[in-house]
Amino acid sequence: MSRARPRVPLTLLAVLLAISLSTACAARSAARPQTRSVIFSQQAARTDWPGDSGASVVRVYFDRNGDLYPVGDSTLPDWATMREAIKKTREKEYSLWGYFQGSEPGRRAWDAVRTPSGLRPSGSGEAAWAFWQGTLRTAVVARINSLLRTEPGSTPRSLVVLVHGFNVPADAHEYQIEKARRAVLSNSVAQAAMGDPPVFLQVAWDGMEGDGVIPRTAWGRAQYTAPVIGLELRRLLAAVDSAAPVRVIAHSLGALVVGNAL
Repeated sequence: MSRARPRVPLTLLAVLLAISLSTACAARSAARPQTRSVIFSQQAARTDWPGDSGASVVRVYFDRNGDLYPVGDSTLPDWATMREAIKKTREKEYSLWGYFQGSEPGRRAWDAVRTPSGLRPSGSGEAAWAFWQGTLRTAVVARINSLLRTEPGSTPRSLVVLVHGFNVPADAHEYQIEKARRAVLSNSVAQAAMGDPPVFLQVAWDGMEGDGVIPRTAWGRAQYTAPVIGLELRRLLAAVDSAAPVRVIAHSLGALVVGNAL
């Protein structure tokens, strides 16, 4: 005589299936590499870099949209505060526009950064943003040109542009670029070719930051940001003294930035 198998209630099966799927999704999410935008708010605010003694150095910081950070501006919050504010705008990658125009703390900070640029108190939106970025770009170019010629009519010095690669955290890019700068200054062949000590333009850009030994997701996203930033770098370099020789040193995906800038 056969014995009937006990039936498992359908509701129990549904619960078990839901738990199983939830566990699997959580495991996949935990294993998935995390990719983050690089925010340079703290670095851009600094003006006292110890390695600059005796060297002519200009720094620029680009976000993922190719927008410039206001260098030496203490009104920007630290990176954690900015990142949290931008995150609430539901942006997947963080940008200055997302902070200043998309978050409440950023809109309040916008009043502080736009006033020195000559923007009217009610200035907002894309037109005001473009004007502000143009003002920042003009200030950078003026600084570079003032260093290239020690006096009016003199022969301009060389401009050496240094660009790091992808997957470089905000607090590590300065070390990488400074190593390259010191290598140039200590190389007798480079010095003979350039003559006078050059002016350095150090370019920090949002090449994304990922987890793991080979952060493939960061590589993919940085391939999007690099050309955008390169085109904005082109606008800056196009306004530099045309008589000055320009030399470029780039690492890894920084070459893609440079390729779009030249």
